Amino acid sequence: MRRIDWLIKPALPVALLCVCAPSSWASDKNASAPAEQKGPPVLYEVCRAVSGSKLTEGKYTTYLSGVMVRAQINDEVYAAAFAKFVAAKYGDNAGPECGASGSEAEAQRIIDVTWQDNPWHQYYVKTGWTYSSAPN
Repeated sequence: MRRIDWLIKPALPVALLCVCAPSSWASDKNASAPAEQKGPPVLYEVCRAVSGSKLTEGKYTTYLSGVMVRAQINDEVYAAAFAKFVAAKYGDNAGPECGASGSEAEAQRIIDVTWQDNPWHQYYVKTGWTYSSAPN
């Protein structure tokens, strides 16, 4: 029996080490595989065009777009398309601006709250326009 003791005693700490070792010590067969690629974050675009000359009910007119998922184009392309829409539909050469937001709710808040902050001097027109509705 003594001959086996020298084999068991050294093996016991190794066995305990394997059982008690943190899981981070274990090898993962997928560890060398690259991380799963995620696409770019989804952004939401909104636009407004503020008229410097057209008055509605004695107030300057501000045209507001709908919320749209941002495509791989820049704000200037959105602004130009929105300005073209406002000119064609409302006959106003209002100055457009567009911007992106990280969530649909935040984009809607920009339209409903941030950009409608001056009801005493601005008349707001919610056009519902989105870039996908723009003619080619």
